[in-house]
Formats: sequence, C-alpha cells, structure tokens
Amino acid sequence: MSRYWGLMVLALLLSSCGYREAKKQLQEMKLHNGLPLGIKVIYPFDGTLFPPEFYPPTFSWADTGNATARQWYVFIHDTAVTKFYIKDKVSSSSWRPDSMEWEKIKRLPAKNFVFTVMSYSPITKSYAGGQVRFAFSNDSVGADIFFRAVTLPFSFAVKNVHTIEWYLGSVKGGRPRLMLKDMPVCGNCHSFPAGGKPILAMDVDYGNDKGSYTIAEIDDTCRMRPDNIITWSDFKREEHEPTYGLLSQISPDGNYVLSTVKDLSVFVAVDDNLAYSQLFFPIKGIIGVYDRQKRSFYALKGADDPRYVQSNPSWSPDGQEVIFARTTAYINEKVRQSGRALLSAKDVKEFTSRHKSFKYDLYRIRFNHGQGGEPEPIPGASANGKSNYFAKYSPDGKWIVFCQAENFMLLQPDAQLYIMPASGGQPRRMNCNLPSMNSWHSWSPNSRWLVFSSKYKGIYTQLYLTHIDENGNDSPPVLLENLLFEKRAANIPEFYPGRAEHFKAIKDEFSHTAPYFVQLCADNMVNGYYRRAWDNLEKALRIDSNYLEAYVQRILLNATLGQSNSIIDRADKRKAQLLVENLLSQHPDNDELLLIKATLLSSQGKTAEALQLTDRILKINPQSYKTYELIASIYRKTGQYQRVLPVYDKMIQLVPQNVTQINQYRVDAYVELERYNEALALIGQLIQKHPYLYDLRAKRIIIALRKNDRSIAQKDLDVLLAENADDETTYELLAQYFANDPAKSSTYLQKAIELTNKKLESSPEDITLLMKKAGLLSVLRSWKQADATLSRILELFPYNYEALKQKAKLKLMQKQWSEAVNLYNQLEKYYLPEEEFFNNRAIARVNLGMLEQALADFDRALQMNPNNKDAQLNKAKLLQMMGRR
Repeated sequence: MSRYWGLMVLALLLSSCGYREAKKQLQEMKLHNGLPLGIKVIYPFDGTLFPPEFYPPTFSWADTGNATARQWYVFIHDTAVTKFYIKDKVSSSSWRPDSMEWEKIKRLPAKNFVFTVMSYSPITKSYAGGQVRFAFSNDSVGADIFFRAVTLPFSFAVKNVHTIEWYLGSVKGGRPRLMLKDMPVCGNCHSFPAGGKPILAMDVDYGNDKGSYTIAEIDDTCRMRPDNIITWSDFKREEHEPTYGLLSQISPDGNYVLSTVKDLSVFVAVDDNLAYSQLFFPIKGIIGVYDRQKRSFYALKGADDPRYVQSNPSWSPDGQEVIFARTTAYINEKVRQSGRALLSAKDVKEFTSRHKSFKYDLYRIRFNHGQGGEPEPIPGASANGKSNYFAKYSPDGKWIVFCQAENFMLLQPDAQLYIMPASGGQPRRMNCNLPSMNSWHSWSPNSRWLVFSSKYKGIYTQLYLTHIDENGNDSPPVLLENLLFEKRAANIPEFYPGRAEHFKAIKDEFSHTAPYFVQLCADNMVNGYYRRAWDNLEKALRIDSNYLEAYVQRILLNATLGQSNSIIDRADKRKAQLLVENLLSQHPDNDELLLIKATLLSSQGKTAEALQLTDRILKINPQSYKTYELIASIYRKTGQYQRVLPVYDKMIQLVPQNVTQINQYRVDAYVELERYNEALALIGQLIQKHPYLYDLRAKRIIIALRKNDRSIAQKDLDVLLAENADDETTYELLAQYFANDPAKSSTYLQKAIELTNKKLESSPEDITLLMKKAGLLSVLRSWKQADATLSRILELFPYNYEALKQKAKLKLMQKQWSEAVNLYNQLEKYYLPEEEFFNNRAIARVNLGMLEQALADFDRALQMNPNNKDAQLNKAKLLQMMGRR
C-alpha cells in the first residue's frame, strides 16, 4: 500500500489558503507519490488496526527535520485528504486525541484514517512532516486481560514475593483493577478453562511445598483456600524425586491439569541486566496429569520419556490434543542440588557462557482421556535449529502461535512469534513482532486478537495486541498503555473468559495459616533472609502453638544459625517431642513421625536411642531414604566414618540421582579416615563429570594441602582464579595456600572480605556470610571491624551462640573485662554451661577485682572437667593472690 503525503497542502491550510486549493495540491502530491519529510511517527505503527472499543492512544513522533521545533500541528483525516476530523496544535512530541472526538471518528462509516503531524521552521521557511495510516476493526476483543505485575530485578522479586501483584484490565481503557497483592508466596503460571463455571488455576507455594497448585472457583471473589490446593509433589512421591510442577495449564473443560513433573530447571538471577534479569528453562521433566474428578496423578504416555525434557504443555480447544516442547534432558548437578533456589551464573556456566545450546522442538500428542499416544514432531516448529516453545491454539482451533528463539525458553531477547495452521503448514513470522522479546501470548475468546508481552519500550515488559484475520494475517502491535506500570513488568497475560464485571477480587485465604508461614521461612532460609525466617516462624506459632512443622523448622533454623541448644532451642525440642509422642499415640507405626522423633533424639545427643529407633523405622519402611540420611548424619556426628560408607551405598541404591552429592560425603569420610588417595581419586572423577561444580575443586585443594601435595592445589587454584574469581572462597583458599607468606596471605584475605561484603549488599541478613566476614577480619587482627560485624549479628539475633562466644573472646583479647563478663553472662543464661565460659569469665573477673566470683567460676569449670589444665593453673594463681592455698 503506497504512502502519500500532503505536507505542502497542509502548510497552505495552516495559512490563509483555501480548502479547494489544499485539495488540489494534495491530489498532485498523491499523483507524484510524495515522500515523508523530516518527522518519523514512532507510534502507532503504519497500518495499525485498533479494536472497535479501544481508547484514544498516544501518538508520538521524532522530529529530525526541524530540530528547533517547539510546536506541531496534528491532524486525523480520511485517506483521500478531503475530510479533517481532528485538528490540534501541541507543544510536545506526543499527543492523545480527545476521547469524545475519538469516539466520534470510530462511529464514522469510514474505518480507515490517516494521522499527520507537521512542524514549521522559520529559519529554513519549510515544513517537516510525517504520517501513518490506521483503522478500526469490526472484531471486538470481547474480554478483559488478567496479568501479573512484577518488580525487577528478578532476584529482588523472588526474595520479596509480596511485591508481585495481579490485575484485570480492559482494552476499553482505564486503570486495571487490582485483584491480588501482598501474597507472601510466589504465584505463577495462571490459566482459566474456556467453558463452564469460571475457575482460576495457579501455581502457588503453600505449606513448605514448591509443587502446590490452586484450583479455585470464581464467584464475585476467587478464594484460594487450603482445601482447593493440590500438590504436584504427590506425583509418585514414593520415588523420592522432587517435583515442583512447572508451566501448568488447566484443560478447556476444567477436568484436567497438565504440568511438568519430576522437573529440574536452570534458574539464574542476572542482576547486571535489569531487562533480562533471569535465565529460566527446564532441563529435565515429563508431562504429568491431574484428574480433578478422580483426584489422581499420572504420567501422560508419549510425553513421559525420561530421556527427554517434556514441558510447556498446551491444550487444543476441544481438549483432545496437547502440544508440548521437547528436547534431550540434561542434568546439571548444581541445579539438581539447589532445587528451585536461585543459582548464580557460574553455577550453570555451560549455558551462561553460551558454550552449550538448549533448543526445544514442538510435538503434538493425542490426550485420549489421559491415556496419551505417540508424540509427533510439528513440521516447521521442530528440527529447525531454533528453540520452539509456548505454543497456543486459537479457541476456534484454526491456528497455533508459538515462540521461537535461538536458545532456551522464557524471557529471551530474540524471541519472535510465529503462526501456523493447526492442521499443519509452514509457520510464518508474525508482523506484530517487535525488536526486543515477544512472548507470553494469549488468544481472545473469539480468536481474533492476540495479547503478548514485549520489552520494546523499555526494561519493564509491556503488553500489546495484534489482530488475526480469517487467513491468519496479523496487524502491527497495539500498545496497551493503560496496563503500563512505571516500575513493574507486566507479564503472563491471559484473557479472562468470563464476565469481568462479576470478577471482583482474589482472596488469599491460605497464607495466613501456620503452614504458610513455615513455607515462607523455608524460602527465606534458601535466600539467606534469616531474620525474616525467624519472624515468620513466630507468626506460625502465634497462629498455632501446636504446629509441629514450625518447631521442626525452627530447630533446623537454630542449627543453621549456630544456635542449637539455646534455651529456646531446648524448649522447642521438648515441645516437638511432646507433639510427636501425642501423634504417635494415635498412629504408632507412622514412619514419618517416628523419623521426626529419631531426629529429635539425635539433636539432643541421644544418638544410641536414635539409631535404635531407625531400626524400627526401616522394618516398617525398608526404602526410607530419609532414615538412611539420618543414620549417616549420626555416624558423621559421632566420628564413625568407617560405618557410614555402606550407608552411602544404600542411599545411592535407593535414590541413584543423588549419587554426586552422596559421593561428596564419601570423600569427606575418606579424608577423616586419612584415606587421602581414595578421596583424591573419587573427587577427581566427580570434577571430570561436573567441571563447573567449583565446590569440588575447593574440596580437592583442602585435601591436597592436608596431604601436602601443593601441585594439585596449585592447578585447582589456577582454575578457580580463571573461572570463579568472583567468589570469596577462592581467595580464602589462596590465603591458606600462601600461609607462609604473610603479605600475600593478607592480600588474599582482604579480597575475600571485599567479595563477602559485596554478597552482603544483597543478603544483609545472611548470618553465615557475616560470621565468615568476622572470622576473616579476626585472622587479619582487624579487631574493631570484627567486633562491629559480630555486633551486627547480635542485632539480628541477640543470643547467637557463635557471635556471643567470638565477641567475648575479642573483649578478653582487648582487655575489655566488663564487656567480656557481660557476654559470658548471656552465654550462661541462654546456653548449656561450658567449662570455657567459666574459665574465661573468671579471668575477666580477676582483672576487675571480683576475686570471689572468679574463684567460683574456676570451681565450676573444674567441676565440669577436673582435668582442665588452664582452670587448674588459673585457680592456683588466684588462690596465691588471695593468700590461700
């Protein structure tokens, strides 16, 4: 379609020239195919097709022909340039028509219009101008759009999930209606069945379960409650293979849900790229089915081959066929060990370095009432050297639109939309594609409009519409300006198939429960937010003071924080034991309850009783992997490393996919048994298989230095410096390697502290990092900074054992006797007595002149250990000072 420009004529119109002359000049310009001069209309795009109910858009342009322009003349007129419907003069390079005038032109018989903008330069005495054509479709969108608004970067959002919000917005304009906010667990992958009673299906994390999924009916309010939540973790739970449920979708009739199960995914935060701040795609998984009527889970035959990752299922509108993405499965041990925790780029370096490609093909399979069938690759969307994913059928069954990128899945900058006939045919790249990411598309119920996400206008994803005609031709993209957010990315748009005016809100009625806050604690711990984790457990116990899982989780948290056997920890263990005994009185042979009891006994030092109980558990459930895990931990704790080795064999037999992690424990056992050659041989095999697991190299360096084999240590240090130079552990190991060179060692320790500080910027509550920093500062004899770091820990956790203990020692070294006494008083108050507490406090009290109290402390230390040489010597000196024998 040719462009035509009536700029000279419009200039005459702006002066005193008559309408008849303007028309004549314009006809001459059309005859000679006049070209645009100087102004580029940025939006809308030429040939845009607006929905009939669409609100006035913002027209914007760039005036390169008249850099000094401060005023522009804008017109909306017919294609023949005989009728001018809107005229205006503006002082900025954007303009929005008056809503009443916009509605008037939509009601005109003509549906095709031209927008013209021009400016006048008094210097050159010439006009610059630009034009685009647009029209209104006869096809209404006919539905509102449900979508998610996410804060960036992704690492922030995943650690602050309460900032994610859900909205329902209309293409008619107006701000979208906030449907859900402040949900303290992650929600994702929502979908709606096409017919019947409206239902919201959405991935949620509930009750310490990443596989949780809500299927909730919608009245005026959709209420997500514990009783309408299922968990994909129930899929073949007995196989001990984690399932999280990924990219789930409910069937058109609402009777089935498909999801990726037995799944592993690359899940990486990319904080240095705010626009594309995550890398996320599945590398292992099969398609699982949940039958809502039978309340059962099973695999979809034909999409359940463990050799492949089969993911991203999508239903045909009649529910008879499923399209899914497939490629050869790949196991990265770091991914497997982390589960759904965020990884760093170096953990999956084979992908972040682009050394390894990962491309999906689209397959289709008959659903066959859940029985599945033979998968068939889709010509044009498979074996094409590209990654093909996110296929969506049109509701009328005629078309399939899918994404194509060079690699991976989800949030790819080069992702493009392709359309093809559902019956088969060559895919075609769609006209609506924008330069930066095109993805997360959804069809309108009438199959005439497609909504999709793009980053064309900036780092925060925007939503766009395109019209699809009966021949599958699509129009230029229409920006949904009313669904824009200044500091949030709009994604996962889905057309709501019901009456939007009746859908008022979504209520989270599962999160203000004890299981919810325990789940939140678990997420907090994964991300190093330990203070939040503690606070969430307190919320759980305020709701239900008899919720066993909350006590178990706090016992685990105290162990992580180095606060085991504190006064609160001991109380938690007693309470948990009472709750377990009460439950066992009702279910005496419940192996899970017996395992909790055995774990509690072990944590209280009653290892013999714990081991005796594990014998009983294994008689009830011989395949209990977790019981063998507990036995192994007891043997490690009690130094029985020879006995732990056959336990590791049994664990590998039960869960072969854990072999790498278990073999790392085996390496540790060999080291403790001084079987260094076996340790080095095994860890060498592990490194060869998993070269990007840098923790393995760190472990080999430590073993090599213990064995005094500096050549092996040097080679691994060279690798870490080349490939893991942003991790503080590398420099800690270098400091250890150069321990005999104080200058070098000090330099490396300073670098380790610098990198630890960098991590603390994003994880300020991470006690493990703070404690590491305090230790490094102490080695450098930076007492003041070490003291300040320990004080920061005590601000977060006032009775943290390690912080109190290390700070007390610092005070002794600095001869700050009163502060030392106060700290040892706190240790005595919160923890079981230790001879070191009393001996050291006695020393401080001697220097404060508190001789009788000091003598009592020495006596208590010797009561605990009569062979304590330090206490014996110090007591003798004190008695001599006091004139006693």
